[in-house]
This record gives sequence, C-alpha cells and structure tokens, in this order.
Amino acid sequence: MINLVKRFQDISGTTGDFGLPLLAELKGKTFVITDVVFKEGNYGEYAIVTTSDKKQYRTSSRVLLDQLHKIEEEVKKEGVEVTLIRKQNYYTFV
Repeated sequence: MINLVKRFQDISGTTGDFGLPLLAELKGKTFVITDVVFKEGNYGEYAIVTTSDKKQYRTSSRVLLDQLHKIEEEVKKEGVEVTLIRKQNYYTFV
C-alpha cells in the first residue's frame, strides 16, 4: 500500500500569495526576475517575484526585500539576472 503525503495548501484550501512557493527554493540557481510586487501582510512586508519562466515566488526576507527595492526599476524595464545564495543564516542575490 502506498501512502501519499499531502501538502497543507491542498487540504486546507489555502490560496493566494500564501500558496506560492518560497524564493528560497531557487537557492544556488541563476534566473531572471521580470517583475516584483511589494505587499503588506499581517507580519510585515513581503514581495511576489515573477521569473522569466512566468513562475511566481514569495519572500519576506529583509535582505532580499532591500535588494529587490534597489533593483525594482530595472526589473520592471527589462528584467535582472540574479543568483540566489545562502550566506550563514540569510539569503542574498549575487
């Protein structure tokens, strides 16, 4: 008999931004950010990042939010290529 593990969002009906995968899933990868939208949630600011393959990810990392604010104008013009890495206990773009 095969036991299947279900995801929380699949059984809870959770949709919207909370259902998006975390940007941290792209750790170690190089990708192009084509859009970024900043929002306010119950626990502070977060961002929805769209990549060149039209996938969306979310992040509330303060370091990443600061970097995204700095490159927002360029992202909206033509996209920005980044590599996401983990340094000690936080993520950053290089």
